[in-house]
Amino acid sequence: MLRTRPFTETDPCRVIRAGGQPDEYWPPVLTRPEAARMCRISVRTFDAWVRKGILPPPMQGTRRWSRAAIERRLADDGAVQSEWLSPFAQWKQINAH
Repeated sequence: MLRTRPFTETDPCRVIRAGGQPDEYWPPVLTRPEAARMCRISVRTFDAWVRKGILPPPMQGTRRWSRAAIERRLADDGAVQSEWLSPFAQWKQINAH
């Protein structure tokens, strides 16, 4: 039998087990698993969405994602914006046949 702690509105552990965190608990810079959890998708799906351009790539030179960039991208309904694409990806997007 699982032991449960009393639930309080601000208990982040309870919120995570319930499937997510309130916005105020997410740090501004996220690891890949944290970013996937914030989006409520698996890490595998998160990776696929990053490859497809649905979500932004990690911050340049890191393996971390900007929470604000993810939120902006999701607010744009997944539209790819050139500010998150590398110069090569921008060229490829323009010149793809």
